[in-house]
Amino acid sequence: IVFYYVLSNFVDPGLIEMQREIAIEAIEKMSGMLGEEGTEAALANIENQDMTFGLKTALLTFAGGLLFPGIIISLIVAAVLKDPKPTTH
Repeated sequence: IVFYYVLSNFVDPGLIEMQREIAIEAIEKMSGMLGEEGTEAALANIENQDMTFGLKTALLTFAGGLLFPGIIISLIVAAVLKDPKPTTH
């Protein structure tokens, strides 16, 4: 995440526009599945979307990367180690 932040903000700021162009090309290729209205809406969304990778986005991405895999692993471990019979006193 730190590497991508430095890359997109300092090393190659044009990377953001390249990503936008690739997203537009992908939507245009899927236009048959999306239909005309869906394609227009998706293209308008891409054009209006702020794709900059600022500090806030970097921190949220980092937090999400830590949180979600941890929750899944915790749920699996809890399900495996669950005591089938609760003890009563």
